[in-house]
Amino acid sequence: MTVDPTSVAGALMTVDPTSVAGALMKKICYQLRPSASTTMSPCSSCSRPSPGAQPCAYCWTSELGKLIENHGAAVRWLESTKQATQDENTVLRNARQLHEVG
Repeated sequence: MTVDPTSVAGALMTVDPTSVAGALMKKICYQLRPSASTTMSPCSSCSRPSPGAQPCAYCWTSELGKLIENHGAAVRWLESTKQATQDENTVLRNARQLHEVG
């Protein structure tokens, strides 16, 4: 595996890569939460808006792509996860609106 030892994924490679991939995926999901529900600050790596000034979902996805040596798969997973998160928020918002009306 050719992961940069100075990267987050490289630093974690002493652990099972499957565990590291899972941990990165959890971090990515956490960073996808709605901006209205958290304090947004510049990403600590690329300066994109990011919850809590942590690395943004795109930077964590780049680390995931390096870890699994398949950037395309990591980006596709990010995009599908973003869509699922948006759909979840829409469903919950609609349910909340129905509850308020009823």
